[in-house]
Amino acid sequence: MKVADINTWRDQQEQAPVEHNGHRWDADPTSRARIESVLLAGAMPLDYWTDADNVDRTMTLEQLRALYAAIVQQGGRIHDRQRQMKAEVAALTTIEDVQSYPVGWPIEEPA
Repeated sequence: MKVADINTWRDQQEQAPVEHNGHRWDADPTSRARIESVLLAGAMPLDYWTDADNVDRTMTLEQLRALYAAIVQQGGRIHDRQRQMKAEVAALTTIEDVQSYPVGWPIEEPA
């Protein structure tokens, strides 16, 4: 059940917007496919891209490439974290430890 919880967390994270250049951008599979189609075409259909808050932002093809790279990097972090959590859960030896294992991003300790 804990692995299912981790998979659910991963799926939710992959649907969440990505922060990039001070704005939130949709990063779900449909949004990624839209960006990919523009990048494959090699030309922006318009001189803007709409962010996750439905605000049109001036965007060049190079800026769209950078946004896509940020989305891909976030996907890599999500993938890495879910693998780490699954390995940590697999190493636990009691049901209590498994049940109390926190699914999500690690909590950063204040400096």
